[in-house]
Amino acid sequence: MRTRFLSLGALLLCTLAAALPSRAATFSVTSAADSGAGTLRDALTQANANADADTITFNLPLGTQSITLSSGALFIYNNVSIIGPGAGALRVDGNGAINNSVFGVSSIGSSNANPSLTASISGLTITGGTGNPARLWIPMPPLAAASSTGTPL
Repeated sequence: MRTRFLSLGALLLCTLAAALPSRAATFSVTSAADSGAGTLRDALTQANANADADTITFNLPLGTQSITLSSGALFIYNNVSIIGPGAGALRVDGNGAINNSVFGVSSIGSSNANPSLTASISGLTITGGTGNPARLWIPMPPLAAASSTGTPL
């Protein structure tokens, strides 16, 4: 009988945990690679899966770092603030890929997309895109708001 109550309690706890709403999270970029664990692409994938406004920060070795993209643009589908260490300390390079923006910000194109998306990118230099526009692609409408601070686009 005691075992049955413990099992029922564990089932109830798991059910409640699954039903709790997601919370805003902070994701830390620890690798300057294009893909894999700890990369900017990985952090954006996690942030896009979370409905709340997330923050992405960088914990890379000291000195100027460059994240060179080799597998396409980085897409933002949900509210996120990307806060780099400074425009002179971090570059996100589109690697000159033909017809490719470095960042794509869109409230469409993903099952998790937020129709009232707000995205902020600061503290980094965006370079090496060749799309139109070359660095930041923002379709309008239905995007509600997007901002970019730091290095002019």
